[in-house]
Amino acid sequence: MKLKTFFLAAVPALFPGPDARSVELRAKLEPLLEAHCYDCHDADTHKGGLDLTRLPLDFQIGDNLQKWTKVFDKVAHGEMPPKKKPRPAPALAAEFLQTLRTELHGISLARQQREGRAVRRRLSRTEYLNTLWDLLGVEGCLRELLPEDETDGGFENIGSALNLSEVHLERYLQAADLALREATVRTARPEPKKSGPTTPSSGRVRFSSTKKPRFGRSHRRVFSLCAWPRGGWSFRTPGFPRCPTRSTGSGCVFGR
Repeated sequence: MKLKTFFLAAVPALFPGPDARSVELRAKLEPLLEAHCYDCHDADTHKGGLDLTRLPLDFQIGDNLQKWTKVFDKVAHGEMPPKKKPRPAPALAAEFLQTLRTELHGISLARQQREGRAVRRRLSRTEYLNTLWDLLGVEGCLRELLPEDETDGGFENIGSALNLSEVHLERYLQAADLALREATVRTARPEPKKSGPTTPSSGRVRFSSTKKPRFGRSHRRVFSLCAWPRGGWSFRTPGFPRCPTRSTGSGCVFGR
């Protein structure tokens, strides 16, 4: 008799059922779920792979928090039940949303206080390549070197999915070495050369400070034929853009 009593007392500890909080929460959500959700999301139908009859209200297990958050959003936005189905009574929907909102907000707040608002994570492959490009201007074939990232909800920059393994660390260091090797100049520095006349987009003729302008025979012929009016005038010399000139006592001066 004592052994039987001990066994019956030990079964709940070995196979714990839902706690009192989950049972109370389920009782508050059950009226709307029973009237408008179980027809499409039970063990027999489970449209979209969702079975609400077996989805625990323990938000610390697996992805239960994400699933119940999605249920809340669907009901709050009027997407569920579908438009062709009967709509829930406003009071019933309001009680369902208020109960679930309070529970989800409490779980989210406790997680933020415990872990912080953002999860610490590494850079994804795309973010790492963009960083190398911004810093060094190098991309090349580095994408094939880095492992692919896992996705969460279709996104590859979710902290919970960006694990850091030994392979990731080794490949990221190899990519950094290759990028630095590609961006580093390893040849002798060329000797500086003095530049001649340049013609920038503004149209003004500029000369280097170490050389005087040299004109060919055609330019001297143009200068010799010029008659300088008192107010100055513009002409186009062969090979140069249009240059405004003004007349002085000693000859022609370039400038505005």
